[in-house]
Amino acid sequence: MYSNCSHVSGLDFYKRYFKIDYPYKHQIDVWEKIRALKFPILLKAPAGSGKTEAVLEPFLSQFVQNKFYIAPRLIYVLPMRVLVDNIAKKIKINANKIMIYLFGFEREGKIFDIICSQKCVWTTFPIQSLKW
Repeated sequence: MYSNCSHVSGLDFYKRYFKIDYPYKHQIDVWEKIRALKFPILLKAPAGSGKTEAVLEPFLSQFVQNKFYIAPRLIYVLPMRVLVDNIAKKIKINANKIMIYLFGFEREGKIFDIICSQKCVWTTFPIQSLKW
């Protein structure tokens, strides 16, 4: 297990925990910006290119390393309820991939319940009200 988050590269984490040998460049870029605490981050990428994972993997890495350098909670704001449901499923799948590293065994759905019981806020936000 990694003990120092500053020594874990995004590429290493994607390979070891998610079996992704070649993450997209924007996923690694976001990982590095989050690790360097360079906020805000605006990510614009095509549908299906791993935007959710780009944010989710650095967040989940905190649980594996037991070091919360970003925040112990994830707030993921989306414009429609159907998107919230889809993202929740994606987060559940990814959270379950780290289960064995946290507890030494796999148990379907439990890590998602543990992480989301007090760590996640699900909401929708009307995108028209954003002021750029």
